[in-house]
Amino acid sequence: RRRPGTIALAACVALTVCLGTAQFARQRDDTFLAFRQAIVQASLDKADHTDVAGLDAVGYKRWIAAHHGDPDFILPSGLAKNNVAACRVLEWQARRVTMLCFDLPGHHADIFVVNEGDLPGVSLDHSPTFYADNGETSAAWKQGNKIYLVATTLPISDLQQLL
Repeated sequence: RRRPGTIALAACVALTVCLGTAQFARQRDDTFLAFRQAIVQASLDKADHTDVAGLDAVGYKRWIAAHHGDPDFILPSGLAKNNVAACRVLEWQARRVTMLCFDLPGHHADIFVVNEGDLPGVSLDHSPTFYADNGETSAAWKQGNKIYLVATTLPISDLQQLL
């Protein structure tokens, strides 16, 4: 036979755990949404878009490393067929984000790379999740310990083929 106080206490504890879990999930989703929106905005902002252009692949990796970006990225096969046109290392909420720009026939695409530890709790699959924001298409996925996000003017169907 249980006391009513014990049952009420157990119910309060269970409710607190459920609410805490829901709040953590919402904060994690809000962090990724804020990151994605800021990154898409950085892609749309053409005024101060890149820091360096005209290098070869090795030159870009060296420049990125020298500017405290992440040169250890793996490009999706469709994008890897194209040469990087320019790059930049930007900062979002004290996190370093590497940006690589691609000029595609009739379109522009930027891929952003951030360490998974810089976006704690964000759960992404290895296959991309696609979004449409402010006239741009974006996709995000995780590979190794990195989170990748690409923003482009390409339609989703064309972006899917690149990734």
